[in-house]
Amino acid sequence: MGSAERGHLPADSEIIRLFRARDEHALESVRQKYGALISNLAYNVLRDRSDAEECVNDVMLKLWNSFPPEGEVNVGAFAAAIARRTAVDRFRLNTRTSAPPAGLILPFDELYEELSSPGAEEEFFAGELGGLISDFLHTVSAKKRRVFVMRYYGCYTAAEIASKTGVSVSAVDKSLAKTRSELRSYLERNGVRL
Repeated sequence: MGSAERGHLPADSEIIRLFRARDEHALESVRQKYGALISNLAYNVLRDRSDAEECVNDVMLKLWNSFPPEGEVNVGAFAAAIARRTAVDRFRLNTRTSAPPAGLILPFDELYEELSSPGAEEEFFAGELGGLISDFLHTVSAKKRRVFVMRYYGCYTAAEIASKTGVSVSAVDKSLAKTRSELRSYLERNGVRL
């Protein structure tokens, strides 16, 4: 299994080292550690297993070709951003429309609308803002954090989150709205202009 033993996930620092050394084991390591995340993101947008599998392969190629040559990288967040964009592009190609899939891209639109901070999606996930969001998530309850992560990082619909967490869709929506508001305040207190 390459540099990682069966059952042992490679550290991001090792994945980064492999990418920067242009060692193809980097892709194997990403698949091992983040493959389920990438696959779930693709499927949640495309709702087709075959298209999602093709999307995962496209994501791996894009990761290989665009991995930052230096600096800090949150590998999971970087891969998730590429997966989301790749899945949306595939959806648009499949449907021959520029409209996003109803209800599936909304999580990011909601979050961007709330934060309305300019910048590339990769910056959002991998840059300083991503670090602040991560710090913020450690200040909220485990339940609120789980709902937030499922919606904005996992692209689950409110109904799917409700089903998985055993609460109503209304409770999920209220939790997300409150958490977005708290996040906005947290970011403003930490010097982010919104």
